[in-house]
Amino acid sequence: MNSNVLLAIFMLPSDLAVVKSLLESNGIESNIRDELTIQVHNFISNALGGIRMEVKEKDYARAKAIIVENGFESYLVHQPDEDHIKSKEPLVSSLKWIIRIIVILSGMLILMLFYLLLTE
Repeated sequence: MNSNVLLAIFMLPSDLAVVKSLLESNGIESNIRDELTIQVHNFISNALGGIRMEVKEKDYARAKAIIVENGFESYLVHQPDEDHIKSKEPLVSSLKWIIRIIVILSGMLILMLFYLLLTE
């Protein structure tokens, strides 16, 4: 339960500083990744994917609520609900990742072959 969860991504260190201080004032510790790199090389911020803020899993809901409450919700990372995806496609939940990739790639190969046959 002590694992870190990605909470938000920032492009500017100044925005990060505000949110980090909000969380710290509410007793939530955060782990920051790529902050120094982006401060030194700000022009590659988009290439690196921004500055990542992580919080402990137990603090995630409270940290998210604090960020939304203070108007910084645009920085939040959307956590996809995997169960929601699996419930729409029951077959997907029973397959392993490698099999899913093989099925997708084989489908793409079949489509490419049909395209080549039709364009000749």
